Amino acid sequence: FLKYDLDQYLRGRAMEEKKENVFIDCNRQYQWYQKGSLVLYALRDYIGEDTLNGALRDFMQQWGNRSEAPYPGSHDLYAFIEAVTPASLRYYLDETWHKITLYDNKVVDARAKLVKGDLYEITLKLNSRKFYADSSGNERPGTFFNDQIDIGVFAEDAVSTTGQKTTVPLYLKKHTVSKAGDQTITMLVKGKPIRAGIDPYNKLIDRISDDNVKPVDTVD
Repeated sequence: FLKYDLDQYLRGRAMEEKKENVFIDCNRQYQWYQKGSLVLYALRDYIGEDTLNGALRDFMQQWGNRSEAPYPGSHDLYAFIEAVTPASLRYYLDETWHKITLYDNKVVDARAKLVKGDLYEITLKLNSRKFYADSSGNERPGTFFNDQIDIGVFAEDAVSTTGQKTTVPLYLKKHTVSKAGDQTITMLVKGKPIRAGIDPYNKLIDRISDDNVKPVDTVD
Protein backbone atom coordinates (compact mmCIF):
# COMPACT_ATOMS: atom_id res chain seq x y z
CA PHE A 1 0.00 0.00 0.00
CA LEU A 2 2.79 2.44 0.90
CA LYS A 3 4.62 1.60 -2.31
CA TYR A 4 1.42 2.30 -4.26
CA ASP A 5 0.84 5.64 -2.54
CA LEU A 6 4.50 6.60 -2.96
CA ASP A 7 4.32 5.97 -6.70
CA GLN A 8 1.03 7.86 -6.96
CA TYR A 9 2.45 10.84 -5.08
CA LEU A 10 5.57 10.95 -7.26
CA ARG A 11 3.43 10.68 -10.37
CA GLY A 12 1.19 13.50 -9.15
CA ARG A 13 4.03 15.90 -8.44
CA ALA A 14 5.67 15.05 -11.77
CA MET A 15 2.46 16.09 -13.56
CA GLU A 16 1.94 19.26 -11.47
CA GLU A 17 1.23 22.21 -13.78
CA LYS A 18 1.39 25.07 -11.27
CA LYS A 19 3.26 24.46 -8.03
CA GLU A 20 3.53 21.92 -5.23
CA ASN A 21 2.72 23.31 -1.82
CA VAL A 22 4.33 21.99 1.32
CA PHE A 23 2.20 19.39 3.08
CA ILE A 24 0.93 21.66 5.86
CA ASP A 25 -0.63 23.90 3.16
CA CYS A 26 -1.37 21.21 0.58
CA ASN A 27 -4.21 21.70 -1.89
CA ARG A 28 -4.00 18.74 -4.26
CA GLN A 29 -5.40 15.22 -4.02
CA TYR A 30 -2.01 13.57 -4.58
CA GLN A 31 -0.71 15.59 -1.63
CA TRP A 32 -3.38 15.15 1.02
CA TYR A 33 -4.20 11.53 0.16
CA GLN A 34 -1.02 9.93 -1.14
CA LYS A 35 1.62 12.04 0.59
CA GLY A 36 -0.58 12.25 3.67
CA SER A 37 -0.72 8.50 4.09
CA LEU A 38 3.08 8.24 3.84
CA VAL A 39 3.71 11.07 6.29
CA LEU A 40 1.27 9.85 8.93
CA TYR A 41 2.13 6.17 8.63
CA ALA A 42 5.82 6.90 9.14
CA LEU A 43 4.99 9.27 12.00
CA ARG A 44 2.98 6.53 13.70
CA ASP A 45 5.97 4.25 13.27
CA TYR A 46 8.35 6.82 14.76
CA ILE A 47 6.40 8.03 17.81
CA GLY A 48 4.01 5.12 18.37
CA GLU A 49 0.35 4.57 17.53
CA ASP A 50 -0.94 5.41 21.02
CA THR A 51 1.01 8.67 21.10
CA LEU A 52 -0.25 9.79 17.70
CA ASN A 53 -3.82 8.75 18.48
CA GLY A 54 -3.62 10.70 21.74
CA ALA A 55 -2.61 13.86 19.88
CA LEU A 56 -5.45 13.39 17.38
CA ARG A 57 -7.91 12.79 20.22
CA ASP A 58 -6.80 15.95 22.05
CA PHE A 59 -7.10 17.93 18.81
CA MET A 60 -10.62 16.62 18.26
CA GLN A 61 -11.71 17.34 21.83
CA GLN A 62 -10.54 20.96 21.62
CA TRP A 63 -11.70 21.75 18.11
CA GLY A 64 -14.49 19.27 17.33
CA ASN A 65 -18.17 20.10 16.73
CA ARG A 66 -17.67 23.85 16.40
CA SER A 67 -20.66 25.70 14.97
CA GLU A 68 -18.93 29.06 14.54
CA ALA A 69 -15.47 30.45 13.88
CA PRO A 70 -12.63 30.14 14.58
CA TYR A 71 -12.33 26.78 12.86
CA PRO A 72 -9.21 24.61 12.99
CA GLY A 73 -6.75 24.10 10.17
CA SER A 74 -3.69 22.03 9.46
CA HIS A 75 -1.45 24.38 11.47
CA ASP A 76 -3.57 23.72 14.58
CA LEU A 77 -3.34 19.97 14.01
CA TYR A 78 0.42 20.27 13.58
CA ALA A 79 0.77 21.96 16.96
CA PHE A 80 -0.83 19.00 18.73
CA ILE A 81 1.36 16.49 16.90
CA GLU A 82 4.52 18.51 17.48
CA ALA A 83 3.79 18.63 21.22
CA VAL A 84 4.04 14.83 21.53
CA THR A 85 6.98 14.32 19.16
CA PRO A 86 10.40 13.87 20.84
CA ALA A 87 13.00 16.51 20.02
CA SER A 88 15.15 13.91 18.25
CA LEU A 89 12.35 13.29 15.73
CA ARG A 90 11.14 16.83 15.11
CA TYR A 91 13.39 16.99 12.08
CA TYR A 92 10.98 14.52 10.50
CA LEU A 93 7.98 16.72 11.25
CA ASP A 94 9.65 19.81 9.83
CA GLU A 95 10.86 18.03 6.72
CA THR A 96 7.52 16.42 5.90
CA TRP A 97 5.14 19.26 6.84
CA HIS A 98 7.18 22.40 6.11
CA LYS A 99 9.53 21.22 3.36
CA ILE A 100 9.25 19.07 0.24
CA THR A 101 11.79 16.42 1.14
CA LEU A 102 12.88 13.58 -1.12
CA TYR A 103 15.25 10.73 -0.31
CA ASP A 104 17.42 8.73 -2.65
CA ASN A 105 18.29 5.60 -0.67
CA LYS A 106 19.67 2.53 -2.38
CA VAL A 107 21.52 -0.73 -1.80
CA VAL A 108 24.85 -0.84 -3.59
CA ASP A 109 25.79 -4.37 -2.50
CA ALA A 110 24.36 -7.05 -0.18
CA ARG A 111 26.45 -10.04 0.87
CA ALA A 112 26.06 -12.78 3.47
CA LYS A 113 28.50 -15.27 4.93
CA LEU A 114 27.53 -18.37 6.85
CA VAL A 115 29.04 -18.19 10.33
CA LYS A 116 27.73 -21.41 11.85
CA GLY A 117 24.49 -23.35 11.89
CA ASP A 118 21.88 -20.96 10.54
CA LEU A 119 23.69 -17.80 11.70
CA TYR A 120 24.73 -15.44 8.89
CA GLU A 121 26.84 -12.30 8.84
CA ILE A 122 25.32 -9.69 6.52
CA THR A 123 27.31 -6.84 4.99
CA LEU A 124 25.29 -4.09 3.33
CA LYS A 125 26.80 -1.28 1.32
CA LEU A 126 24.29 1.55 1.13
CA ASN A 127 24.07 5.02 -0.30
CA SER A 128 21.77 7.70 1.12
CA ARG A 129 21.01 11.15 -0.18
CA LYS A 130 18.35 13.71 0.62
CA PHE A 131 17.00 16.69 -1.32
CA TYR A 132 14.75 19.66 -0.64
CA ALA A 133 12.57 20.74 -3.56
CA ASP A 134 10.94 24.11 -4.06
CA SER A 135 7.41 24.59 -5.36
CA SER A 136 8.64 24.38 -8.96
CA GLY A 137 10.57 21.14 -8.43
CA ASN A 138 14.06 22.62 -8.26
CA GLU A 139 16.19 20.63 -5.82
CA ARG A 140 19.08 21.31 -3.46
CA PRO A 141 20.94 18.92 -1.15
CA GLY A 142 19.19 18.20 2.13
CA THR A 143 20.62 17.90 5.62
CA PHE A 144 20.80 14.70 7.66
CA PHE A 145 19.80 15.16 11.30
CA ASN A 146 20.80 11.72 12.57
CA ASP A 147 17.91 10.42 10.48
CA GLN A 148 16.38 7.17 11.66
CA ILE A 149 15.95 4.83 8.69
CA ASP A 150 14.88 1.18 8.64
CA ILE A 151 17.38 -1.47 7.63
CA GLY A 152 15.84 -4.84 6.84
CA VAL A 153 16.97 -8.37 6.02
CA PHE A 154 14.40 -10.89 4.79
CA ALA A 155 14.12 -14.64 4.39
CA GLU A 156 12.28 -16.32 1.57
CA ASP A 157 8.63 -15.34 1.53
CA ALA A 158 6.23 -17.66 3.32
CA VAL A 159 3.09 -18.81 1.50
CA SER A 160 -0.23 -19.11 3.33
CA THR A 161 -2.73 -21.90 2.83
CA THR A 162 -4.64 -19.58 0.48
CA GLY A 163 -1.55 -18.94 -1.64
CA GLN A 164 -0.76 -15.45 -0.39
CA LYS A 165 2.88 -14.49 0.05
CA THR A 166 3.97 -13.16 3.43
CA THR A 167 7.16 -11.21 4.08
CA VAL A 168 9.45 -12.84 6.65
CA PRO A 169 11.83 -10.31 8.23
CA LEU A 170 14.98 -11.71 9.85
CA TYR A 171 16.11 -8.25 10.90
CA LEU A 172 14.32 -4.90 10.92
CA LYS A 173 15.80 -2.05 12.91
CA LYS A 174 16.26 1.69 12.61
CA HIS A 175 19.80 2.87 12.00
CA THR A 176 21.12 6.40 12.33
CA VAL A 177 22.17 8.07 9.09
CA SER A 178 24.12 11.21 9.95
CA LYS A 179 25.43 12.23 6.54
CA ALA A 180 24.90 11.73 2.85
CA GLY A 181 26.91 9.21 0.88
CA ASP A 182 28.09 5.63 1.23
CA GLN A 183 28.03 3.59 4.41
CA THR A 184 28.55 -0.05 5.28
CA ILE A 185 26.49 -1.92 7.87
CA THR A 186 27.28 -5.37 9.24
CA MET A 187 24.88 -7.47 11.30
CA LEU A 188 24.15 -11.05 12.32
CA VAL A 189 20.86 -12.73 11.49
CA LYS A 190 19.43 -16.14 12.24
CA GLY A 191 18.11 -17.76 9.09
CA LYS A 192 19.14 -17.67 5.45
CA PRO A 193 18.83 -14.16 3.99
CA ILE A 194 17.31 -13.75 0.55
CA ARG A 195 17.13 -9.96 0.17
CA ALA A 196 18.03 -6.89 2.20
CA GLY A 197 17.71 -3.16 1.99
CA ILE A 198 17.19 0.32 3.36
CA ASP A 199 13.68 1.63 4.06
CA PRO A 200 12.30 -1.63 2.65
CA TYR A 201 8.68 -0.82 3.53
CA ASN A 202 8.72 2.57 1.77
CA LYS A 203 7.98 4.71 4.81
CA LEU A 204 10.07 7.58 3.43
CA ILE A 205 9.46 9.52 0.24
CA ASP A 206 12.11 8.08 -2.03
CA ARG A 207 12.43 9.20 -5.65
CA ILE A 208 13.46 5.72 -6.85
CA SER A 209 12.25 3.13 -4.36
CA ASP A 210 12.90 0.12 -6.60
CA ASP A 211 16.59 0.12 -5.65
CA ASN A 212 15.95 0.12 -1.90
CA VAL A 213 16.09 -3.68 -1.70
CA LYS A 214 18.52 -6.05 -3.38
CA PRO A 215 18.99 -9.85 -3.47
CA VAL A 216 21.65 -11.08 -1.05
CA ASP A 217 24.69 -12.83 -2.47
CA THR A 218 25.22 -15.66 0.03
CA VAL A 219 28.33 -17.76 0.56
CA ASP A 220 27.54 -20.87 2.66
